[in-house]
Amino acid sequence: MTYYLRVSAYNTSGLRSVPSSEVSHTVPAIPAPITLSSLAPASGPTSGGTVVTLTGSGFVSGASVSVGGVAATGVTFLSASQLRATTPAGTAGAKSVQVTNPSGQSVTLASAFTYQAPSSTPTLTSISPTSGPTAGGTVITLTGTNFGNTVLVRFNGVAAQIQSATRQGGVVTIRCTAPQGVTTGMVTVETGGTTANAGTFTVI
Repeated sequence: MTYYLRVSAYNTSGLRSVPSSEVSHTVPAIPAPITLSSLAPASGPTSGGTVVTLTGSGFVSGASVSVGGVAATGVTFLSASQLRATTPAGTAGAKSVQVTNPSGQSVTLASAFTYQAPSSTPTLTSISPTSGPTAGGTVITLTGTNFGNTVLVRFNGVAAQIQSATRQGGVVTIRCTAPQGVTTGMVTVETGGTTANAGTFTVI
């Protein structure tokens, strides 16, 4: 808003000067309040890279976003009520999210985004072949993730002889021999105190 004024000066004797020419004064606009109400999705991996949509009000073009104090990337202004950003890498747990406008106005939403740690539970994704003779000796290939350095394979509770175990990235491939006298039942892999089921081996 702009005000137009004329200024006069007074002295102690009560004399007043001639009014000045008109001058103007503009009062700076008060920025709209900035709020942050939600993120979607509200969780993602610790490696970062989750594209999230932030919903609130008072956002302006050029706003920045941080998650747990670390700057997000790819911040895109969609509207005064929505931004899009990509989460940085972080540590597991709930983190505060902050939006800051170029004017310095900012808002923080506590525990708005949760970083999820990678699963440490061993998982078996394939077994091949799934059948063999009761005499044993069938070479089986098992594939899975999150195996420790020591593994034990059992066929229906009977330990098998492991020929090799190789790791490529996060995927582990185990080659083992079905034990003599094997019976139809579940094939399991024990590692790090936990057990993962591979599936059923059928005697033919």
